[in-house]
Amino acid sequence: MEEVLSEETIRIVKSTAPAMKQHGYRIITHMYSTLFAEHPEIASMFRKEDHTVQPGESYERQPLLVAQAVRHSPRFLFLALTRFSSFSSFLFQVHAYAFHIDNLTALEPAIQRITHKHVFADVRPEHYQIVGEHLMQSVRLILGEAATPEVCQAWQEAYDFLAGLFIQTEARIRHSLG
Repeated sequence: MEEVLSEETIRIVKSTAPAMKQHGYRIITHMYSTLFAEHPEIASMFRKEDHTVQPGESYERQPLLVAQAVRHSPRFLFLALTRFSSFSSFLFQVHAYAFHIDNLTALEPAIQRITHKHVFADVRPEHYQIVGEHLMQSVRLILGEAATPEVCQAWQEAYDFLAGLFIQTEARIRHSLG
């Protein structure tokens, strides 16, 4: 894993943040649909009520929050992340990441909270690869021609970088717990 992201990756991810904002709900809804169908063991890590439309609501809660993540400050992100299931919080973080990719210190409180939740939910390093594959498939499908090879490569690098941070932090937490 790279120690830092390249300026080019940061530039591309930030420049595509508006597209992720516009299409975020569809991307995440599609991603969850394929992820859960192919990996029911991962689906069990999520609260079912966050992935169904509840009475009086128009959207599934979790994909809607993921889609809205890019509109809010790191403080909002941290508060919202504490409400939802541990593994889905990571996906919420990925989309907010587009706007904060050049200032990760702004996201440190949220990252710390998420990684602790991941440890207790038994999220494992191999889960990140699976989720990343479904996320990128959904990005390519929903963004269509806008998902150029350069855009997809930048997002894959950014995802892998953030996943690596989570994996390392979760390993330290597990080690400290014995």
